[in-house]
Amino acid sequence: MKRKYSIIAISLVLLALPGLMSSCDDEEPEPDLIAASIELVSGNNQVAEVLSAVANPIVVVVKDQKGLAFEGALVNFEANEGSVSEPAVTTGADGEAAVTWTLGTNASNQTLTVSAFKADRSTPLSGSPLIVNASGRMTVLDVEGNKYYTVTIGSQLWMAENLRTATYNDGGAISNVTDDTEWASLTTAAMCAYNNTSDTDSINYYGRLYNWNAVNTGKLCPTGWHVPSYDEWITLKYFLINNGYNFDGSTSDNKIGKAMASTSAWPVSPTIGDIGNRQELNNSSGFTALPAGSRSDNGTFYNNGDDGYWWVSTGVTSGDYSDYFRLAYDLDALYMGNKIIENGQSIRCVKPSPS
Repeated sequence: MKRKYSIIAISLVLLALPGLMSSCDDEEPEPDLIAASIELVSGNNQVAEVLSAVANPIVVVVKDQKGLAFEGALVNFEANEGSVSEPAVTTGADGEAAVTWTLGTNASNQTLTVSAFKADRSTPLSGSPLIVNASGRMTVLDVEGNKYYTVTIGSQLWMAENLRTATYNDGGAISNVTDDTEWASLTTAAMCAYNNTSDTDSINYYGRLYNWNAVNTGKLCPTGWHVPSYDEWITLKYFLINNGYNFDGSTSDNKIGKAMASTSAWPVSPTIGDIGNRQELNNSSGFTALPAGSRSDNGTFYNNGDDGYWWVSTGVTSGDYSDYFRLAYDLDALYMGNKIIENGQSIRCVKPSPS
């Protein structure tokens, strides 16, 4: 009896085998992994002196159809101006390819085209070509040898950094006042660093703060440059508005804050259009405003990291007050106000464009 059941069981297995084998034959083989897409990792929107290399490499990553890093893809880098360290780079195990970009002679926006193709060498990967941007800048030196990037906006040539000199352009020293009580009683020109820091990286980044009496000497900016007047600030403002630099692309109302502000260093704001909202969209003008803060007339420091304030050169408006312009992380506009002249604020220098 047991033998009979064994024969039946074996028969059933034999009958099922063709079906099982057929089912295995029907399974699709795993497709080969291929290069499918390319993305920019880092290096976009840098600023560098013309004919100089940007500070950080241009890095891209190639991924397969599963979204994983793809090794062995050939990536082409073509500088529309300037040159790259290698025109073609094969991706490594991390899927990345990188080059160094040396800018050309154009003191404005320059572009680099990055492309990659599938195995047929004619079908571009998803995302290809990528366009990488950099801003080529001319520079100017102050009397101490500090170097500043410049930017042409409309008919004006502006420094794209805050002034940081501790020396007048005639070689005289600017008084550095650290004591709050002394600062509060000043009737003469003076300057300071925010919180009286001696950290050179901070000073180089944010610049120094100057009272209006220092502005009134007419000797702060490099020779041939000057602290902008009220009218020159207004010229800048309306050039940006009229030429579509408002955050929404409109050409009316004052919504140019993002176009003037740097792409980092500001607190985050949830409000669309504010400087602190999506900061990667900032600085389309190249002005690169920073929130350097201020020093009040009683000597206390405030709003570094939140606001930037810049003096106007054209004199006291009422009593002991002078005009200034302001940008803030939670605002979308360039604002004007006036402050008592003992305040310490940032300085930008300007001169008519050589063009």
